[in-house]
Amino acid sequence: MRSYLILALLIAVVAAEHVCKVGEKDYNNGQEWEVLPSKKFVMKCQVEPSGEWTVNFVACKTKSGRRVNVGETATEGKTEYKCEVHANGNPRLTIKQNAK
Repeated sequence: MRSYLILALLIAVVAAEHVCKVGEKDYNNGQEWEVLPSKKFVMKCQVEPSGEWTVNFVACKTKSGRRVNVGETATEGKTEYKCEVHANGNPRLTIKQNAK
């Protein structure tokens, strides 16, 4: 019985370490969240079986909250939104008014 308890505790500790730690928050593998305070950018946690993790920029949000994935462009009314990544890895949302 004691060995099962130790095994369960060990599994719980290992599983708890397989998260992305951003600030004071933990995110599970595959979990997405919006960056505050603007909520214009969407990030995603990716955890490898080894426990190594990365946070990737995956999308932007329009004024109405519509998701625009990296590399895509969306139009709402006369406004065009283009979501991309700078060469330095930073997210970029280009907003063009009076788009055709």
